[in-house]
Amino acid sequence: MLEKFHQMLPKEVSIDVKVRRKAIMVMIIGGFIALAVGFWEYRVSRQPITSLERGGYSENEYQEILVAKDEQGEKYDITIPIPEQIYNEAETAEMFEKVKEQLDVDILGDNQSFEKIESDMHLPIQIAEWPVRIAWISNRPAILDWTGKIGEQVDANGEVVRLNAQITYQGESIERSWELVVFPQVLSGNEEQRKNLIDAVTSENADRSNKVFLLPSEVAGQRVTWFALNESRSMTIIVMTIVLVAVILLGSKQEELKKQQKRQMQMQIDYPEILSKLILLMNAGMSMRRAFAKVGLDYKKQKARSRQRNYYRYAYEEILQTYYEMERGIFEGEAYERMGTRCGLSIYKVFSVLLIQNLKKGNQELLAAMEREMVNAFEERKRRAKILGEQAGTKLLLPMMIMLVIVFILLLVPAFLNF
Repeated sequence: MLEKFHQMLPKEVSIDVKVRRKAIMVMIIGGFIALAVGFWEYRVSRQPITSLERGGYSENEYQEILVAKDEQGEKYDITIPIPEQIYNEAETAEMFEKVKEQLDVDILGDNQSFEKIESDMHLPIQIAEWPVRIAWISNRPAILDWTGKIGEQVDANGEVVRLNAQITYQGESIERSWELVVFPQVLSGNEEQRKNLIDAVTSENADRSNKVFLLPSEVAGQRVTWFALNESRSMTIIVMTIVLVAVILLGSKQEELKKQQKRQMQMQIDYPEILSKLILLMNAGMSMRRAFAKVGLDYKKQKARSRQRNYYRYAYEEILQTYYEMERGIFEGEAYERMGTRCGLSIYKVFSVLLIQNLKKGNQELLAAMEREMVNAFEERKRRAKILGEQAGTKLLLPMMIMLVIVFILLLVPAFLNF
């Protein structure tokens, strides 16, 4: 393999002997490791299992693909959903108590006690340690709302608020209540001064009939000077630079977009041909899986024999990959579903749905559905060919107009010069 690689290099490029030795050693070590891992995986796959590990309390359900073997030696690929672990009744009660204890501490935020709430509270709807949901209700939302924010119209002597938390888990719920005494929110120096400025401006312009909007020169006993906010042009230049960079990057993506469009066009063109081949093979008595395998393997042989340097048909490559997945043990229905997702086109998604339904309803209904799909696909292919022809004609219109102008120039210029 290394010699073949060396032959592919240009003549000016040579590989040092030491480098070649190191490469050979890496290949040997890598091959040995791969062989050892493969042997270990084979041993593991041959050992029967009696249980699987369930996900944690806060984890989502996951699926495990297993192979079941009965007494007759038949093997079945089974996809088993494994839900997350849940608490039993005693554990749930204990968890509720721990959640209540933690809430007693966490919801205070920067406040020192429930008898003196002077800053916004922290009211979470979830807790990282436990899989519970929490809903908050305040009997006086104008004083303290369900998010823990203190209102603006709070009496300086404090106002009593009852805060309720409904803690829910797996359909079970408990409630926890707190009696709070809420005081006006204590603002920092900057926040208080900003509030004073806003109040002073509002008071100064109470008369809205005045044509001039006044700005107070003194607020809370302090002289205030106002300035217009200067919008820096440097930020505009930075934004324009970022936009220019983005345009350059997007321009570099055009080639990739063209490849994607070429892929979609080629797959749409090949779709009716694939359907006709599968229908022909199934009418000859093949099962869908065998027909799929034959179409994919025939394409592989044709690709190997092709003299074209870059012979590549995306739709057939997806069929070949689907065949390989089924050979590796992936459930047939799941392999078809993966193919439809990878192709990304609606026609192939419909095709994958038909194949999955075939596993339940049989070949006869599938053949009828595929024949209808093939007729529609050929009609769509004709329509697309017509559109491509019109687009090609439109692209030729500009060069033809340019040639016409050149001809007029060649004819009229000598005529005017000789006039």
